[in-house]
Amino acid sequence: MKILNQNKYLNNIFITLLFSCFKLNGMAQTVSIKDLPRVSIDQTVNTSANSSFEKLINEIHNFNNYPSLDKFTGEHIFFMQDSVFGNVPFKLYIPENYDPSQRHTVILLLHGAVGQSKFSDAENSKVQPDDDPFYSKLCNSNFIVVKPFADPGKGFDWAANSFGGSKNYTFSTLENIIYELKKTINFDDSKVFVFGHSDGSDGAFAFDLYKPTIFAGMIAYNSKLSNIFAHDLYIANAVNRPLRLVHSDKDDIRPIQQTRDIVKILDSLHVPLEYKEYFGYTHEDKHLDIDYPNSIKFITNTFRNPYPKQLYWETSNSLFEGLSWIEVNSWDLNLPRAAWHKIFNLKAYNKKMQSYFPFDYYKLDESAAIKAEIHNNTINILTSRITKFTLLISPKMLDLNKQISVVVNNKELFKKLVKPDKNFYLGQLKKSQDKSIVWVNSITINLVN
Repeated sequence: MKILNQNKYLNNIFITLLFSCFKLNGMAQTVSIKDLPRVSIDQTVNTSANSSFEKLINEIHNFNNYPSLDKFTGEHIFFMQDSVFGNVPFKLYIPENYDPSQRHTVILLLHGAVGQSKFSDAENSKVQPDDDPFYSKLCNSNFIVVKPFADPGKGFDWAANSFGGSKNYTFSTLENIIYELKKTINFDDSKVFVFGHSDGSDGAFAFDLYKPTIFAGMIAYNSKLSNIFAHDLYIANAVNRPLRLVHSDKDDIRPIQQTRDIVKILDSLHVPLEYKEYFGYTHEDKHLDIDYPNSIKFITNTFRNPYPKQLYWETSNSLFEGLSWIEVNSWDLNLPRAAWHKIFNLKAYNKKMQSYFPFDYYKLDESAAIKAEIHNNTINILTSRITKFTLLISPKMLDLNKQISVVVNNKELFKKLVKPDKNFYLGQLKKSQDKSIVWVNSITINLVN
C-alpha cells in the first residue's frame, strides 16, 4: 500500500436507447436511435465455418471498424430504457479529437449528493454547468466520460440500497450502459475506470466489491467506504482490482478515523491499494484540485489484467455472482463456513463524540466464498458454502492442448481436454463487446451429490 500525507500549504437486460443530445454551446435536439451509428462486433466479423478460430480471435482483437462520431463529439444526454428503472439518463462526453480507429480510455464518473438527484436533472443540465468537482477536469484531460444521473426515489442509487439490503440493480444497469456504449465507441477494454467523490466514491468502492470485471481500477475521493442499507459489502472482494483512495482530515461528513480503520483491514488483505491523506482540508476542498494529477498518473499506469492467476469472491446474492473467469452458480448458507472464510468488520466511529459506537460498521448477511488459483494447467479451488460454480476457460491462461485439472478442496474433480467452442466465444462477445477477452468454453463443477 502506498500512503502519502500532504500538508495544506503544499444484468442481461434487454436495452434500447433513446437520445436527446446537445452541444455545450448549442441547443437541445432529439435524435433517433437510428441516427446514431452503432456496430456489434459479433455481427461484423467473419464468423463462417470456413474461417479458422484463431483467425477469428485475432480479427476481433484487432477490430477497429467503428463509425465516425463527428456529429456526436462534445457533451450529450442519453436515456437508456431499463426494465427496472425506466428511462435512465446519463451524460456522455466525447473529445473533439475522437478517432474511431483508436482505442480510448473511458471513465464512469459517479456524482455525489445522490439524495438530491433526480432523473429530471438531466434536462436542467443542458443549461447549467456541471457541478461535479471532477467532470470538467476529466473532459479537459481528453477522456471519454460517462456520467449517469441518480434517482433514489426510483431506487437508482449507488450510495444506498433501496431494495431491502440486497440485490441493488443499480450496478447491473450501469454495467449495461457500458456494454451498450461499446457498440458505438472504440473502448480500450483495459482502460475503463470508475471514479467518484463523496456519494460517487461510495459507488466506486461498491463497484469494486460487486462488479469489478470490466474495470481496470477504482478511484474514490472522501468515501465512507460503505453503502447505506446494504448488507452485502464484503470488503475482501477488493483484492481483485487496484483501488485508489484519497481522504482529508477535516472531513466533517466522512470522518477520516473510520477510513483509516478500513484501510488497515484492506492493507491486511493485501488489496492493491494506493491511499493518500491531505491535512487541513474539508470534505470538498482544494485537495481535490491538488491531488487530481495523481489520479491521472494512476489511470495512465493502471491496466486491467484480463486473466488474473488468483481470484477471491464472496457473495450472498445472484446479481453479484462472480468476476473474471469465476461464476458462482449456487450456494447453501446452512453449510458451515470454511476456516479461511473470515468475516471482516469493524466498529462504527461517532464523529461527534470522537469515539466508537458499540455496533459494527457493516451490517452483513451470511455469505459464501470461493478462492481460485491457476498453476500450470491446474485450477486449485477452495470453497465455503458454494454448491456449484463455473470456470471460464481461455487459451490465454491455460494450454488447451493438454488436460485441464480442477482440484476442489484438495480433491481432483475434473481432468479432461477442453475444446474451444466458437459459438461459446461469440456468445460471450455478444454480451460484453469486449475485444480483449477470449473465453472459449467453460467447466461447471457441482458439489452437491
